[in-house]
Amino acid sequence: MSSKHLSNGRSFFRALAGPDLADLLLEVAEVATDKVAQEEFLREIPVYGIGAKALRAVRHVREELFVRKLHRFLSELKDVTPKERSMLLQKYPDGSPEQHDLGENLLLALDRIDSVEKPVVLARFFTAYMADQFDYPTFSRLWRSLERFNIALLPQLRWYYTRQGTPLEVSEDLQHEFSLCGLLTVSLEQSGLINGSADYRYSSIGKIFLDVGFGVRSE
Repeated sequence: MSSKHLSNGRSFFRALAGPDLADLLLEVAEVATDKVAQEEFLREIPVYGIGAKALRAVRHVREELFVRKLHRFLSELKDVTPKERSMLLQKYPDGSPEQHDLGENLLLALDRIDSVEKPVVLARFFTAYMADQFDYPTFSRLWRSLERFNIALLPQLRWYYTRQGTPLEVSEDLQHEFSLCGLLTVSLEQSGLINGSADYRYSSIGKIFLDVGFGVRSE
């Protein structure tokens, strides 16, 4: 199969913004079940040329996972209309470095996220960005929070923000972990006092993260 669609960030961007997303999704689905085509397909994605020797022992597994993550990401975008996706070209015209950078950043984000569940969430963030629900800096903060977030802790994060359902323990250690993902803010004003501790609070990114990514409305 041809893998020219994803040979670089600009090509990936054009595939997302153009009218042929369904064809690309079909190609990725075919690659996911075709080992030979998979190797040819992934060889042309630049991120896999970096550190190839160091990653050789795990390359095959990582490449299979990448294809699965890419397929989930594209599948979540399939209901976005071509007109909505084409609006990206107004924000990022052909030939602009921003267009190339956005495409490559999406590829790198897909490569770095550590769960096959996360690409769906990344696609939801991207869809909301295309719909102008927030600006690019917010979108970039969301995907970086997603990279760092341990998705197994979603029930605790959900309960922390909503206080709905069965109460769950959210220890200071967990709150600290959430803050490292940018999903809580922290004040250290009381931490140096006797019996003092850090004061963790909701963050604006945390609220958007839960609302857009998981359909969870906080207080």
